[in-house]
Amino acid sequence: MAVIKKNISIIVSRPTGEFITVWKDFSFKGFSSEINAGPGECVIELPLHFDYGGNDINEGNDIEITLSDRDTLANPNGQNIKTITIYKGYISLIEREIDGAKESVIVHILGYYTLLGLDILKSADQTTLYSKDADGLTITSGDQSAADIGLIVRTVIDRYRAENVNPKINYNASDIPDTGTTVEYSFEQKTYREALDLLKRMSPVGTYYYVDENGLIKFGAKPTTPTHAFIFGRHFNRVKITKSLEKTRNFFLIWNYEVGGGEIYKHYQDDASILNYGRRVYTENDSGLDASGAADKVGASFIADSKDPEIKVICSIIDNNGNENGYDIESIKPGDTCSFYGFQNNLNELFRDNMLITRVDYYLDRVDIVVEVIKSGMVDWQNRQGKIINQINTGGLLIPESYT
Repeated sequence: MAVIKKNISIIVSRPTGEFITVWKDFSFKGFSSEINAGPGECVIELPLHFDYGGNDINEGNDIEITLSDRDTLANPNGQNIKTITIYKGYISLIEREIDGAKESVIVHILGYYTLLGLDILKSADQTTLYSKDADGLTITSGDQSAADIGLIVRTVIDRYRAENVNPKINYNASDIPDTGTTVEYSFEQKTYREALDLLKRMSPVGTYYYVDENGLIKFGAKPTTPTHAFIFGRHFNRVKITKSLEKTRNFFLIWNYEVGGGEIYKHYQDDASILNYGRRVYTENDSGLDASGAADKVGASFIADSKDPEIKVICSIIDNNGNENGYDIESIKPGDTCSFYGFQNNLNELFRDNMLITRVDYYLDRVDIVVEVIKSGMVDWQNRQGKIINQINTGGLLIPESYT
């Protein structure tokens, strides 16, 4: 088999879309992508003078990384080579460095999904929006009603696009289907990403979202059949499995801040998990909950995701360029599913038939994938609670004396 060298090019454009240049001489180490997010930071080192002043090195410029290899070829003779996009984002940080005789410019790039956390979900100057059947969202509290979560997600992205010049996030309607689950909720001064996170948590168990390399968002359930099949000794030789009780939570308390009418203070639990591991409590306060049914969906989803020990599988998949036992690693995306083959049956508990890929660390010669870890980490929880506490006045939490 002929060895095909991977070719990487980086296209630089202005935020408004006008082409600037193509970088071909650079150092590129890779990047990570995760579900409930998108492509993370990518670092490019350019062999430029410390005082280089070209207009391609500007904060906010758009970056597109394209690749060609054996899998993109139109035919085995190497004619009509096609490229694929493996990353898109914008320049967020520029470092200029001199180390003796070596000069360089280091560019840090962030994926477009990060823009969702930098702006507030709003309509004109109104930052509280309400769920509404048929419309997704409304600005009128009196029109509030329960709406399908998929419809609300589509409306959230519509609001982002309407409120931003040159929006980088979009969707295809087929990638954000109706979920069949309706909720009644008030979005009060939430970023677009916070809104998506909240909607994911009220969705059916196993729902996730992902903003891909082109800024297209997907929101829904994982595929029902494996997207990839990985064989031990052929596609991978290195795998690590951890099983942890540290993030297990089996008793959930939620309160909506209401006092003297309309208050929701409820608990949810899993008796089998409590019997096996003892009561492990998680508390949350959410002023946007306007109906008990929405709290029930949050509670049920949380318990289903958190009642069992966390299983994490980390596996390195080898690239197939110049290696007939490798895999087309560019085809592996967060949100895909996979099955592993070549192990004894007694490992079936750890290697299930259709495991969700939650993170992909991309390198030119391999990808390191993480599967089946979809619950929120305790750091995320602490950040959310810290923000809530900062919003509370000196009158205290006013939590009811007992829950139902």
